[in-house]
Amino acid sequence: MELLVEIEPTRSAERLSRLASAARLADWVDVPESPMGVPRSLSLLVAHKLQCSYGLAAIPHVRVIDHNLIAVKSIIGSLGVAGFRRIVFLRGDTPEGATYLNDVAPEEAAGMVRERYAGSVEAGLILSMRKPLQEVVKRLAKADFFLVTNADYNWERYVEASREARRLGVKLYPYVIVETPGNQGLLERLGIRTPWRLGRIREAVEKYWGLASGILLSAPGDPEGLAEAVREARMVAGGG
Repeated sequence: MELLVEIEPTRSAERLSRLASAARLADWVDVPESPMGVPRSLSLLVAHKLQCSYGLAAIPHVRVIDHNLIAVKSIIGSLGVAGFRRIVFLRGDTPEGATYLNDVAPEEAAGMVRERYAGSVEAGLILSMRKPLQEVVKRLAKADFFLVTNADYNWERYVEASREARRLGVKLYPYVIVETPGNQGLLERLGIRTPWRLGRIREAVEKYWGLASGILLSAPGDPEGLAEAVREARMVAGGG
């Protein structure tokens, strides 16, 4: 089972170093882009830094509403040069007062990657288990892998989706958001519910074993807690 770890696109070089250290046992590090529409460091640059300076295999995110067609094509054309083997496209949140573009949908961008790189670069999308099963299954044909949200609270739907993903040869990576003593208040303020705590990560790995290609660990706001969660997961998940 693969282990993906979410690293926030911090503006602090010192904090990025701490996060990279926390994720050193992961197979991949996943770098979101402007979570909830709040500007941070550019995901593509942070991901490239993680690969070049820390030797981590990074997955950048791209919010298509921030880019026109020419920019999206330029980003895709740069993936091979930058050494990225995976990328995730999402629409992105639209905070009040911000403008946005509708040139390219995430699914279209993923299709461009699949056509251009023919398997050497994998294209990913977000898959929400809040959507009706028919929509979820239809979406599975549009990318090589998916980062899955809300699976814990829509379990029967997720199980059905995992069966279809296996049939199609598509990879699923459910989010496992971890509450720690260091981030409990932050999660409450963000309105995030999660069943996972430090000391229970083994249960998360076992829950998804055979139903996912891996899990995506996230411990927002707590690099030390993230490091502990990664250690717990690695002991159960094995070598990837």
